[in-house]
Amino acid sequence: MSTKIRDTSDQEFDVKEWLAIRKEAGLKIDPETAEVAWIYAQTLDPYGVHEDLPEEYDCVGREYFARAPGSDIWVCFGDLPNEIRERLWERHGRALSFPAGLFVPLDPTSMTAEEALEGARAFDVGMSVSGDDLVLTAASAPPSAFLEMLPSCKADIVKLLRGEEAARANDNPADASAPGWRKIL
Repeated sequence: MSTKIRDTSDQEFDVKEWLAIRKEAGLKIDPETAEVAWIYAQTLDPYGVHEDLPEEYDCVGREYFARAPGSDIWVCFGDLPNEIRERLWERHGRALSFPAGLFVPLDPTSMTAEEALEGARAFDVGMSVSGDDLVLTAASAPPSAFLEMLPSCKADIVKLLRGEEAARANDNPADASAPGWRKIL
């Protein structure tokens, strides 16, 4: 296997040194402010630095990366300390789920009010009640399949949102004053 690599700035590094830089950068990542992403990559060489990877090690899968804001060093989750990696999953798991942000009700022909609230959180849609109307707000419209199923459970959603339990279930609505998408059902 090659022991030297060239990075995007055209600097040449020893592979061990290059990987050590990532591990060190991983210690400085704050899960509360980190940027996260995933790519399809070799599971045994997620950075793609080993040119001579044996054929029997050829296995592509989703690999997850994080970096500190403003940094150009992406660090594979596998190179992060356990505490940081676990907190990143807690904080960003929905964005990294497969496929990212997927919402699927248990029964695709109908949706419960609880599933609707979960879908709203997944799509960062704020839900509120105005009279008998259910008001949805978001930076951009959620998928039409989600919207098409809402009328079937609107009455139950309104009941949940009016109850004390709804305040806890809908604790991260999108900012209703933000410009963007809005729909009243």
